[in-house]
Amino acid sequence: MKVTVASGFEESALDAASSVSLITRSDWERRGVKRNTKILDMLPGVATYSTWGGADAIAIRGYATELSVRGVATLIDGVPVNTFSYGSGQYDKANLGLGTLNRIEVIRGPGSTLYGSDAFHGVLSYNTYRSDHDELSFSSEVDSSDYARVDGQLSQTSGLHRLNLAMDVRAQGSQDLSYDYTVPGTSLKQTSGRALSYDNYSFSGNYQYGDEDEWLFDAGLYLYDYDASGMVGSGTHFFSGNTFQLDKETSDGSATFQMYRAELSKRFGYGVDVAVKTSFWKNRQQWRFDNSRFDAFCAPGFSDPGAECLLGLPGHIAIQNTEEKHYQSELEFKQKNEALNTQWVVSLGRRLSKIGNASIERASTSAVWEGTYSEPAYSGKQRDINHLLFQARTSFREGKYNFVYGARFDDYSDVGSHISPRLGFIYRQNNHWSHKALYGNAFRAPMALELFGVATVVGNKSLEPEEIDTYELVTQYLKGAWQAEVVLFHSSWDEAITLSGDPALPPGFAIYRNTGKNESKGLEVSANYITDTWVVQSSASYVESENKNKNIDYVAFPKVIANLGVGYHWHDYGFTAFLNQRLQFQQYESDYLSVGGELQRPERVKDYWRTDLHLAHQYSAHLKLFMNFQNVFGRHNVKPSVYNSENGIADDEFALALGSTVTF
Repeated sequence: MKVTVASGFEESALDAASSVSLITRSDWERRGVKRNTKILDMLPGVATYSTWGGADAIAIRGYATELSVRGVATLIDGVPVNTFSYGSGQYDKANLGLGTLNRIEVIRGPGSTLYGSDAFHGVLSYNTYRSDHDELSFSSEVDSSDYARVDGQLSQTSGLHRLNLAMDVRAQGSQDLSYDYTVPGTSLKQTSGRALSYDNYSFSGNYQYGDEDEWLFDAGLYLYDYDASGMVGSGTHFFSGNTFQLDKETSDGSATFQMYRAELSKRFGYGVDVAVKTSFWKNRQQWRFDNSRFDAFCAPGFSDPGAECLLGLPGHIAIQNTEEKHYQSELEFKQKNEALNTQWVVSLGRRLSKIGNASIERASTSAVWEGTYSEPAYSGKQRDINHLLFQARTSFREGKYNFVYGARFDDYSDVGSHISPRLGFIYRQNNHWSHKALYGNAFRAPMALELFGVATVVGNKSLEPEEIDTYELVTQYLKGAWQAEVVLFHSSWDEAITLSGDPALPPGFAIYRNTGKNESKGLEVSANYITDTWVVQSSASYVESENKNKNIDYVAFPKVIANLGVGYHWHDYGFTAFLNQRLQFQQYESDYLSVGGELQRPERVKDYWRTDLHLAHQYSAHLKLFMNFQNVFGRHNVKPSVYNSENGIADDEFALALGSTVTF
């Protein structure tokens, strides 16, 4: 099991100075996963949550809130793609096509020493399609829930030239998943539905020329287009526990993303590798919220919405737009110095983030109001970040004792500078056992929305950067078909930035604040046995996370998560079966909510238990047929809502998928 995300070198997981998980194409094919972020649910200590515009918030080791879309650095082929506007890599890249990816590497824990501010709670690294041999393949799938997918991959070599191309198109029709809500000011319960429909297109291209021992040129691009409707809406989070959207508690989203990158590298004397990297990406993103039911909370025959409407606004459609451009350049030196028993990497670079035209429009659905159009204060803002990074691992006693050390200096044009250190000790008992004691520091600078605000979200220019210190004890075993890991962790998070209401603000308004100290601690366990006949993958975690200032737990994160996948391959018949179980215990329908200045504890939801089944038949050397059974027993599962939607968010219902893969 080789990984690169934890050091910049390809290394065994036994030597990685972070808690790293590797997810491969086989993993998501066995589980019949439709969306790229949902495969993260197979990991210990990780939970995903539906949020605006069809994106997913990713919580790692607790701390699940509406802001869990931030604090996880997202990389595509090593290029950081978190936005400056929202500090997230999820909103505008809600469903990267799995057909364009080879593998996903995840750091559970801090990664700022390598990746800077966004790598606060973790790192999500996508590696796009590449193959070391010529191939052409196509895969397609349709299911009973009105979902369809087609993807294809091409790899071709000519001399020192290698070209890899992949495309993925998928769409989902209306699911009409029901949700219940309470009419504000009454005890009347009503039911409505969310369509949860989307379509998206993804394309990746990689070109490589040269020899790894000489000059090597590597260039790539990634294109993405997404449109979703009837996704999760504003919930009750901004409205003191009230669902003012009523039967329209949904959001729509659309986004485009284009990324281009190039790298030139060469190995010089003494085994020193030098690489020059450059990248550019741009995006456009839009959210749409149906607030047409706000009229119900205005005085009959109103003429002055500000005075006669409870929320200060009549019925309207809220449309929020952003666009950004990012430029990055980096010079990297690294070496495996056998004389000093040390591998080291030094890099210096610059990243420029520019927000283009941003806007918030309220298109009126009321006859007596014309609506509004404005540009948020962060429209046109930019941020420059210069960094210097050093990291090394020095070994003693033929690699038995290993010390990991390093730091990263980031200088921001608008919020000052920060140094993120890292220390670790790795004891390689033998070729199969590894024991680690790790420390990492991470920080997260406030992003544009937090500093300047938009619409009913009030910015705060006096925000301090967040900072987290994490300590881990890790034991790993890796031999042949067996992989096992046990992790004990504790993290202390200071100056956490949260969004909350304020009695001094109008109804529906909220402000960003630093809220002091938070802590998380827990245990993560995983064990895998993989051969060409059997596949057994299991993981479990127990996590406690708490806001120490308010003395409340982050109850939207399940305290117990367990996964078990068991598969068997009948070689004589070319038949494979894989059964996967996902369990989440001790979870609540949402996070705590401030109502009238008092914190309101949410209701606990029943335990989550989902079973999926994958069946496949290798019909010939070139054709594979498969079936996926989603939520086999049709159990009504509920996941917590990070925007405090009443009763949480309904999970997928039963669906049967049929598909095929053709390879040439």
